[in-house]
Formats: sequence, C-alpha cells, structure tokens
Amino acid sequence: MLRWRIFSLFLVCFVFTVMVSGAAWNQVRVTLNIACDGGANIAPFEWLKDQIEAELPVNIVLHSLPFEEVYSKLKTEFVAETGAYDIVVFFPKMLGDFVINDYLLPLDGFNEKLSVKTDDIVLPVLEFYCKANNKLYALPYDGDVLAMWYRKDLFENPEEQAAFQEKYGYELQPPETWDQWLDIAEFFTRKKGENLAGEVLEEDFYGCATYGQRDFMYAWWFNRYASMGGSYFDENLNPMINTPEAIQALENWVASLQYSPPEVLTYGFDELQAAFISGRCAMEINWTDVGRVGSNPTVSQVVGKIGVGLVPGFQLPDGNILHRPVLAAGRVMSITKTCKAPELAFEILRLMALDASLAYVSSSYAGMDPFRISHFETPEAFGMFSSYEEAKEYLDGVRLNIELGYPELTMQGSAQYMDILSLALSQALAKQKTPQEALDWAASEWNKITDSLGRDIQKQYYQSLIQSWKENGYWFD
Repeated sequence: MLRWRIFSLFLVCFVFTVMVSGAAWNQVRVTLNIACDGGANIAPFEWLKDQIEAELPVNIVLHSLPFEEVYSKLKTEFVAETGAYDIVVFFPKMLGDFVINDYLLPLDGFNEKLSVKTDDIVLPVLEFYCKANNKLYALPYDGDVLAMWYRKDLFENPEEQAAFQEKYGYELQPPETWDQWLDIAEFFTRKKGENLAGEVLEEDFYGCATYGQRDFMYAWWFNRYASMGGSYFDENLNPMINTPEAIQALENWVASLQYSPPEVLTYGFDELQAAFISGRCAMEINWTDVGRVGSNPTVSQVVGKIGVGLVPGFQLPDGNILHRPVLAAGRVMSITKTCKAPELAFEILRLMALDASLAYVSSSYAGMDPFRISHFETPEAFGMFSSYEEAKEYLDGVRLNIELGYPELTMQGSAQYMDILSLALSQALAKQKTPQEALDWAASEWNKITDSLGRDIQKQYYQSLIQSWKENGYWFD
C-alpha cells in the first residue's frame, strides 16, 4: 500500500517538473489566490503547494471555503468585483451562472498550447461539467457520482439469505429497484440484543441511511425520480418536479426513513459515510469516497466487507429497470476574469487535472474521485485496497454508475433551483408538509426563479443542455 502511494507521488513531481512550459520561467513572480472548499477537498492543493512554488514563479495563497457556502462566497466576490480569487474550485451546477455573467476565462486557447488531454476525461465530466456553449471554461478536479454501498458479508450470510427468502419470497441480493431497497432496509433493521449474521447486536442496527443536509439532498431524490423517467422541466420550462412520478419518488424516500438512524436528517457527507463504515447500517447511497475510506482500517469497521453496486431504479412498463445515478456535485477548476497571471494559473490547473490527478483520486486522504479513463484503468494505483481485484471491483462499480449517470443542471440559476428543491424535500422528509404540498410549492418557486432570470433565455439554455445530453447518450425521451 505505502509503496504504491510513494510511487504515485514521485511520478507526479517528476512529470510536473519536465512539463512546465517555457513561458512560465519568463514571468515575474506573482501571488495567486485559490479558493476551494476545505478539509479533504482542498488537501491536494496543500500537498502540492510547495512543489508548485518551487517549479513556477508563483506564491500560492489557499482560501478554504465552507462546503455549503461555496456559491455564496464566490458569488459575493464576483459581484463586488474584488478580484479576490485567481483560481476557483466549485460545483458544476454553478458553471452556467458564472459563465453567463462573464466571471470566468475560456480555456480553449490555453489547452491548445499545453494540452490537458481532454480525450482521457470521462465524457459527462468533460462535456456537461467543464463546457458551456461548446467552450471549455473549466477542468475537472473531482469526478463525483452517487453509487450504492452495501455490506457484502451480510448479503452473503446463509442464515440471512434463508430468512429473507422466507419472508419476502425472493433471493437476498443487492437491490435492483427502489421497492426492493425498502424490503431489504426493513429486513436488516434490528434492535439491540437481536441477532445479525449470527452475532448479538450491542446497539441498534439500521437497514439504510441517507443524506439529510440541504446542500445536495436533492440528488438522493433525483436518483429515484430520474429512474422513473423524470426531468427538470418540459420543453417550455414548466417545472416537472411535482408530477405523479415525482410524488411517488418522494414517498419512497420518506418510507425509507423508518429504517434509518433517527438523526439521519442531520447527515451531511461525513456523517453518512461514518454511519456505514462504522458498521451501523447495511447499505447507503453515497459518493465514491466510501469505498476508499472504508478500506482504511484506522477509521473503518467494515474493511473487506464493502460491496459497490448500481444505484437502484424503477421497473418500466416494458419490464426493464431504468437506473439513473445522479452525477452529483463533482468539482471543477476555473480561472477568473480578474486573474493576475492566467498562463501560470493554467499551469496549475493542468497539473491538478492531469499530472497529479491519479495520485490524489487514488488516496483515501483526499475527497476527490476518479474522472479520467486512465484512472479507471489503473487499479494498481489504489493501494488502500487489499488486492488488485478488489481495487478493480471498486473502479468498475463506480464507472458503471457514471455510464448511466443523470446530469445535474448547469444553467444560470441552478444553485437557486436546487436550493429551493432541497428545502421542499427536507420539509417533506420531516413531515412538515406532504410530498404533494412540498413539491407543488417548489414548482411554484421554480417558476418565480425562471421569470426573474428571464424565461426565454432560461428556456434557450435548458434546451441546449438537453441537446448536449442527448447527443452524448445521457438523456432519454
């Protein structure tokens, strides 16, 4: 494990040293301010700061932003035209807003001079999250998608398999549908003192856990709704988030809460991941960090017991099951219009998106996930796993979810649309409103957002997104 990690970091330093462009050496030393959400997510910049400053004529100042305040912090600086940041790391749902308001520099010219090898970037990350109006405005830093994580040891236990078969009339396997998710979550929910896989429980055990924090909770609902054929808007930009299918999807999510830890609606990413790797629940939908961090024996109680699978779906009238794991969050890097040294800034973006990327996406100490084809084809770099086969199983499972992924909105107003939706969902989950009431209210608010931004221009932008999703095979009528 340690040998693989040392090799990867050595390779990063060597490649970066020989790939620095000649233009970089002819510039006066400048200070570049980089903004990124903090903790494990800014860690790769922290690891490479000294190396970058040694190889480029730059001094780097890192600004750690709260995860849930990235949009508001960046937007405030952009609107005030402070020039506070030269490089910004943000979630793709903010891209349309930042582009239409002319906050970012296009990167095509820089990429032509010093290629980032975009043909190696996973298609939806490049086409949907780094481009706007067919221009390159960002480079990837994090290849997020939601996946299903489950306890292989429990699903493979003969006693549990027999008991499940007797109660539900079908085999115990990782759930294919959201209805099966509810059955399995109910089955594995046990009280302290009951037996689980032949052992007496010392605390309550739960069938599932879910995300409850407002910032990205909409993705856990869209996993369900999108797999029923749901969409954001119709062709005239009328919200489609309160259809009968949308209500059904929310009702399914609400039903799952009875099999979750009682405090689950307070969960953000860290709490949700901890619930699984500490051995408190049988399965959850979460970002792909779970597989890597869950293989670290210093923090995980379920090392070697983790399975990765396709996010469940709903069965269509033709009998097929539609799976649409949401390509939630992700992070991209851009150069601001006020950047003091764009060429040097692009050198840094290139390092992070290309040369250094394998080292940090294969680390259990960073919050970044694979986004290059070559990442998925290099299992040996993921040294936290006990074997090549286990690393490959993890990467194949993540890649399958990406290939069936459901794109996030990246148009102007996306952050506002999703914030309103998350508020409505949280009210339904807390039973402050019925699913119908909550989603009807959200749809009404979406119309207000659309009208405030300009319905015609929003309609044009949304149609361009749909066209791109269709052309690249990620949208189904």
